[in-house]
Amino acid sequence: MNKITWPLAVFALLGFLGCSRQEPAPQSAASSSPPPPSDSFKPVATVKQVMLGITIPASNAVFAVAGEAPKDDAGWQAVEASALAVAESGNLLLMKPRAVDDQEWKQYALALVDAGAKAAEAARAKDADRTSIAGDDLYNTCEQCHAKYMPKSQQ
Repeated sequence: MNKITWPLAVFALLGFLGCSRQEPAPQSAASSSPPPPSDSFKPVATVKQVMLGITIPASNAVFAVAGEAPKDDAGWQAVEASALAVAESGNLLLMKPRAVDDQEWKQYALALVDAGAKAAEAARAKDADRTSIAGDDLYNTCEQCHAKYMPKSQQ
């Protein structure tokens, strides 16, 4: 090779290697895990605001099925959506600063999630009896939690 083509060949080879795809280095399990949930959420409502804005109106829609079942698909979809809102409100209650403790508060909030999910599943199946039973479970969970955590003056 002559003196001019040698540097061009090296430059072309380096350019080719620089553009080639390389597999990323494997990450350890610790570095690939998502950040802790508390770092990625920004709670803005109080427990009372979550209850008044989400949990109570949504649970009332679930409770109403015991008195009169929806007449059409749209009505059942609305009940399902309300039941899912109840379930998700339980998740909101688990977030700091709303979570009061890691014992009973957590149990009640998770029971709210479970009851809402059961009611949603029953509504999806258009099953008024199962939706009503899930509503009873939901009501009992609310009553037990309120007995423990809601001051008598607010009841």
